[in-house]
Amino acid sequence: MKKIAFTLGTVCVGAAASLLAFLGGEPPGHAADHGDAANLTTNKAADINDVFAWMNADATKLNLAMSVVPDAMAADGFGTNVQYVFHINRSAAFPPAAGSQTETLIICEFASATSAQCWIGSGASAIYISGDLSNTAGVASTDGKVKVFAGLRNDPFFFNLDGFQAAAAAVRAFFGAPAPPDYPTAPTCPTLPPGTSTAVTTLLRNDNPPDQQVDDDFAGKNIYAIVFEIDKTVFAGTGDFLGVWASTHMK
Repeated sequence: MKKIAFTLGTVCVGAAASLLAFLGGEPPGHAADHGDAANLTTNKAADINDVFAWMNADATKLNLAMSVVPDAMAADGFGTNVQYVFHINRSAAFPPAAGSQTETLIICEFASATSAQCWIGSGASAIYISGDLSNTAGVASTDGKVKVFAGLRNDPFFFNLDGFQAAAAAVRAFFGAPAPPDYPTAPTCPTLPPGTSTAVTTLLRNDNPPDQQVDDDFAGKNIYAIVFEIDKTVFAGTGDFLGVWASTHMK
């Protein structure tokens, strides 16, 4: 599912799969993709819905969450033939210079609903956690620097489909045909005048027709989530910028 964002009269439509987290504060970024499960019907467990990253209050730990299995049922689960991977790219500047990032991989595999193993990093400094990761309090590594949970949860993503469709129709009507290319393939984001941008934002905040009510179309739906809390000293390299993205791989 593509996500639409409006900022200062600019509109960009695109699918995001990565986030940027600052070691010292709030992370900008967003990611959402709940609509392509039909293309993964043979392995729904490999479909990533969302990736979230944020620092805790004192900026000593990075929190990560990857949700998979859209509209999950209790009978679903993590794939025993799938590797779930967080990629953490550390750098001293953003955007990073070519070759300046240092990557730390976080890899999880599941033998069953109650048997999993995760690696953080590589070599002698790697951290390893195994066992039943479904305890909502989290399972900690022996050194206490990493804690992980993996299991069925309510889908945290909020989406107002009626409002989105009304807003998308308004943007298409404004630009006419042909519509501008989707970001990021376009060299710049197409721009809406302030009045039109405000009107489109209002549509996003209401149902269609506008009734001052906003329905969450994901209310009551579940996903499977892998959630980490990791001391930032675990990540290789130096610098105050962490680029975060996730991937799934068939074993």
